[in-house]
Amino acid sequence: MLNFENKKIKILSAFFVAMFLYFAPLFVFAGGIIPCDGVKVKCDFNALIKLVQNIIEFIIKVSPFVAAVAFAWAGWKYITAGSNTGQIGEAHKIFSSVAYGFIIILSAWLIVKAILVGLGAESWAIRLGR
Repeated sequence: MLNFENKKIKILSAFFVAMFLYFAPLFVFAGGIIPCDGVKVKCDFNALIKLVQNIIEFIIKVSPFVAAVAFAWAGWKYITAGSNTGQIGEAHKIFSSVAYGFIIILSAWLIVKAILVGLGAESWAIRLGR
């Protein structure tokens, strides 16, 4: 007998992997994440720091979309659970895990940004383009 739930998970996972492989070069090579090329722009310590900053910004930008997909998946599991308490519990666990993870990501960014501004390393007005 075919387990439809596992088949849906495999198809959804394959779709997300395909989309990641399709769009990853756009972020990595199109002036997105990697700040140097070794030819025109020298790869040095400053480029390494910029690379780390770009990776963090990429994670911050992607996390709302990932959280939205995870919330939708948990909602789907909750709606289709019926009276299956195990699946309802699993949906609740997904909801809480995604919420906590998203809050931790945004809080970490806010704390680091506040420390940098407090030390004078970065200004909110400069960062916002004012």
